[in-house]
Amino acid sequence: MPSSALVVGGGLAGIAAACDLADAGWRVTLLERRRRLGGMVASFPDPEGTVELDNGEHIAIEACRELYALFGRLGVGDRVRRQPRLSIPFLGPDGRRADLGESAWSFLSFRFLSFGDRWRVARGIGAIGRLKDAEIARLDNLTAREWLEDIGQSPEAIARFWEMFVCPALNEPCERASAALAARVLRDAMGRGPAESRFGLFTVPLGTFLGEAAARWLGERGGEGRTRECAVVAGSRGRAPDAPVGSARWIVRPPPRNARAPRRGGPGTGWRSRCGRRVGLGG
Repeated sequence: MPSSALVVGGGLAGIAAACDLADAGWRVTLLERRRRLGGMVASFPDPEGTVELDNGEHIAIEACRELYALFGRLGVGDRVRRQPRLSIPFLGPDGRRADLGESAWSFLSFRFLSFGDRWRVARGIGAIGRLKDAEIARLDNLTAREWLEDIGQSPEAIARFWEMFVCPALNEPCERASAALAARVLRDAMGRGPAESRFGLFTVPLGTFLGEAAARWLGERGGEGRTRECAVVAGSRGRAPDAPVGSARWIVRPPPRNARAPRRGGPGTGWRSRCGRRVGLGG
């Protein structure tokens, strides 16, 4: 009889951990307190009620290798339309347009930045690409705006260029976003060449396929995904409704502010760092 594992938190990291455990022969129960798996990766109707809007991973880029691998594993890789070459249209309030691509000329002729700001941004991208993990960790007490100003970016460059990448990736404007998170995203997306920045656009709302695909994948391997459930942890022992807790091993992957992990048993802390690496932008 396979060993049992209980994964608390059905976001991207929890789904990835559950998949790894199932492939390793564990019988996995994945719990999520929301009404669908996916955590913060979800969709909701817009105020007009005409389309579904995505929350969380609005887009993907080629640097998101683990995210693409997870989608492929769940059999939903075809729901993403991936750019063969980078092409990002920028539209101004006056109707002007500039397309940013992989060639140096597309950047040198980028009309929404002054020549001086183009030079500053180019130097900034080079510096960001050389950042080490330890250097990024030291930025955690700064906002993205403060950090970008420290590396020589003007207010106009931040508003007209950097903001367009930081805000969609982190769901926060530069003035509130963590510099450490922004630096990691920008390094992975821009600092390793334009090919890493090629966009992947979801062809259907995220909330309509990710959670269903994860639940189906786990079910086919003897596990299950349960929604509207919450694990209660008290001291070193936990309880969850109808879940195989007695002999189960725990992985806790909700947002850190909500997590009180049990102290005994299981893949536990060995999986925490791995899950954090697997999906850099998800929760």
